[in-house]
Amino acid sequence: MSGDKSKLRKYIGDLDPNSELLPDESANREQFYFGKDVDYDKDTKRLKNERYEKNTLLRHDLAVIFSVIIFLWLLCAIITLWNNQIFNLSDSVLITLLTTTTVQVLGMMAIILKDLFPGLKR
Repeated sequence: MSGDKSKLRKYIGDLDPNSELLPDESANREQFYFGKDVDYDKDTKRLKNERYEKNTLLRHDLAVIFSVIIFLWLLCAIITLWNNQIFNLSDSVLITLLTTTTVQVLGMMAIILKDLFPGLKR
């Protein structure tokens, strides 16, 4: 216990009595240690805005990429159906192709729209 008191006395003794920081003013502690010209609230808001902007750009890029992938998959499915005389696929294979294509398109678009427009979070 006496060691804690000596550390506290040393800490209080290290403070400059002419400084604007008193030992019980925790609100000014960061400015005391890091400088008076730093606006922490402004920097925090700036960093949050940068993160929001990057997140928005990433969402847009992913939506475009997945839209292109879905388009290409649909194009392949349509080409396969049109050229079925060449491929000679059975009816069950064609039904599976159409079903999986429909599920993929609807599922990916639902995921993209849910991510772009999240709505209320619970």
